[in-house]
Amino acid sequence: MRRTTSFAFAPWQLGIIGGLGCAALLAGGYVAILRPIEQEQHRLHQLRTEHATLETRATAAERSQSMLQEKLAGLESEVASNPVQLEPVSHLNSRLATLVDLATKSQMMIDQTQSGERRPGQWFDTVNIRLTGRGSFSECVRFLHRLHTMLPDVEAVGFELTGNPSTPTAAPSFRFDLAWYAAPTVASAE
Repeated sequence: MRRTTSFAFAPWQLGIIGGLGCAALLAGGYVAILRPIEQEQHRLHQLRTEHATLETRATAAERSQSMLQEKLAGLESEVASNPVQLEPVSHLNSRLATLVDLATKSQMMIDQTQSGERRPGQWFDTVNIRLTGRGSFSECVRFLHRLHTMLPDVEAVGFELTGNPSTPTAAPSFRFDLAWYAAPTVASAE
């Protein structure tokens, strides 16, 4: 026959074993159920905070975009209403002829005209022009006044007037360094 052994536990031992079993079940339930819920709630709180921050930034960006669009519309309107319309660099010879004509109408004698290289820019191209010749101070002032009035896209950036003291009756020599602001050259699409 087999011998069976039975274990008899005292009630206090059963209470401890039951308490430990309940504690183990509670710890397992916390780890399996409650801890992931807490982690998800924390993650949800972080996402809500991040969402609120992004919404605030988006609202600020929309306001900024709206202000910039209004500013752009105002600038485009101002450019459209500007009486100075820049000509393309291909009209350089015409511009040089106009400058010589202005100088002649101001009683000046042109000896030489020189144009420099085109310097491209975002809003306009710049071409340096040099006029040399002979004329009095008052004729040069008259030329500058006409230049400012009739060709607002040409700026005098340098002026030199030299006389010869040994021949005071001879007309002084002048040199004008001008900058012509031309329409920007649009790069061809490749």
